[in-house]
Amino acid sequence: MAGADLAGDHTELEVSWAGDVARLVVDGTVVADRFWDGSPWIIETNDAGIRPGSDVRLQILPLPKDAEVGLPAEAQRRRDAVAGDLVSLDSLELLHWIGWTEEPA
Repeated sequence: MAGADLAGDHTELEVSWAGDVARLVVDGTVVADRFWDGSPWIIETNDAGIRPGSDVRLQILPLPKDAEVGLPAEAQRRRDAVAGDLVSLDSLELLHWIGWTEEPA
């Protein structure tokens, strides 16, 4: 995320991924982790300690084919469609939310 513009009212990372567990590492420290359930992972950058110039890494551990875990139906279908272990980074987006206030006419 070097050079990313994190200024603004609210900035989020939206991660679409598949695997066992993902970890967000900021400047060498794990700041968040999440088990995969098929839904996007949304991380508020300020809460995660991400600042301009931060070293940000996303680590995804594979979900072994023979692991016995419960998943929502859609996630299980995706898992079943893969011959081996499941690990994927589908998309990573940096979203900026800008606040506004409506002025009375």
